Amino acid sequence: ALLILALAFIAAPLAAQQGTLGERIEVRVVNVDVVVTDRDGNRVTGLTRHDFEILEAQKPQAITNFYEFHDGDASQRPGPDGDLPAPPPRRVVFFIDAQSLHPYNRGRIAAAVRNFIETQLNAGDLASVVLWNGALEVVAPLTSDRNVLDQAVDTVESSGGGGSAIRAGLARVQSHCVRSLEMARSGGMFIHLAYADCINVASGQTVVAATQSRQLLSAIEMTITTIAGAEGKKFLVLAGAMMPKTPGAEIYRWANQLFRPFMQGFDAPMARPHQDDEQNEVLQRVAQTANANGVTLYTIAATITTDPSGAEQQHAVDDAGADFFDQGNTFDSYELLASMTGGVAVRKPVDFDAALATIARDFQSYYSLGYRPREPSSRERVLTVRTKNRSHVVRARQTHVDKTAEQVMSDRVVANVLAPAPATSWRTTVHTGAAEAAGPNFAVPIEIVMEPELTLLPSGPLLAGGFTVYVAVGTPQGALSTVFRQPESVRIQPAEEKAFRKEPLTFGATLTVRPGENIVSVGMVDHVSGATSFARATVVAR
Repeated sequence: ALLILALAFIAAPLAAQQGTLGERIEVRVVNVDVVVTDRDGNRVTGLTRHDFEILEAQKPQAITNFYEFHDGDASQRPGPDGDLPAPPPRRVVFFIDAQSLHPYNRGRIAAAVRNFIETQLNAGDLASVVLWNGALEVVAPLTSDRNVLDQAVDTVESSGGGGSAIRAGLARVQSHCVRSLEMARSGGMFIHLAYADCINVASGQTVVAATQSRQLLSAIEMTITTIAGAEGKKFLVLAGAMMPKTPGAEIYRWANQLFRPFMQGFDAPMARPHQDDEQNEVLQRVAQTANANGVTLYTIAATITTDPSGAEQQHAVDDAGADFFDQGNTFDSYELLASMTGGVAVRKPVDFDAALATIARDFQSYYSLGYRPREPSSRERVLTVRTKNRSHVVRARQTHVDKTAEQVMSDRVVANVLAPAPATSWRTTVHTGAAEAAGPNFAVPIEIVMEPELTLLPSGPLLAGGFTVYVAVGTPQGALSTVFRQPESVRIQPAEEKAFRKEPLTFGATLTVRPGENIVSVGMVDHVSGATSFARATVVAR
């Protein structure tokens, strides 16, 4: 929604020459958080690294890092192999699909989320509330401000949509098909034509259901990318009532049963448009995106039984289990997302507080395992984590992708849009000028100033170093630009270093942004030392 159209960098006091000294190659440790329970769901604690096995692409990996985090009595137990690091901060995004939730369940979920925020978030934790109602709205970006979060939950609770409205499509198909059948039984049309008419309407509604579902999944995937660069353990809690793994299955199944007493040897209801494979691919892609960005998905299928024979229906309709089948269809999607990312899927909970308590337990008790890939690659690879005791139930993400340093930095700059990155010793600031109208958008001059603390190394007769500037623009509602990347190199005479260290490096840039409030996020990377620095500024373009 936002595009950076031009960035013209001007370095001072010394000209920075284009180009880099070369990308640093790092062998990264892949960390995998693991929850272990027995078959009754009780936590298994006290395991050591020797109790675990990690396989990447079916090849065993040596466990290099191992810790057990346990939050029982304000004590945390390290594994036997070293000192325990501080527990990582936690980032939780509550993604509420208000479009599908019945108002009754939406209110109960809002109350449970409010209670979770009040009782489970610790100092250093951040939470966000995201609303889907046919469009994506970041009601509260990642924050520790309880007042902001409480107001966001109020917004969710009072949002419109949901309930039987989301299933109005099924009700329309049922009403239309019953009318067609009645016409055929009264001699007004042939039975096979009535059936074809019913299937035609069912096909159209299947396409609508698939489209709505994929729009929702795209919004979830976008939300995951906005927190990809956030530091700490990352969770996304999805609460909704409609995400079919097989779009339209319940519609065709119902139509098949409706006409079965009157027709023989037909199987058109099973000849649906090929939505199933495509839908499964989209679901897996969302889970893979979560795994690539270290985000665990927890899903709450808050479905509710609707009445297809309500007063708004002119024809009595026998549901024939369609609503029940639809609920299972949604839970199958939720189960796939949760299981692939190491989370939990909760189905039709009576007590939403109890459902969120499952997530709280994962906050408090888990193992962290690390290994160094034998062959780093940007391709996705299958991960398998298990214990040598096969009676244990192990939950962990199922795929992994190695990210380049550039990808990691781009993620962190995007995350800095919605939640300020931690301060570093290398200070960078960004200043903005007045926004000027440029057609329907605005041109905004910015100035990036950083301390000249680059690491310079001898390179022949010169001192050489380099850095890369990253810039992204976003809005508080979650719209994001692409990340602009500008590498620069610095080569100076040794005699010039003293002067170089006295004055900051200043860069000018021109951004084109849309009207309204925009957040400019910048990041800097020292090519030699790998040091990073972040800054952000708000621009109101009107």
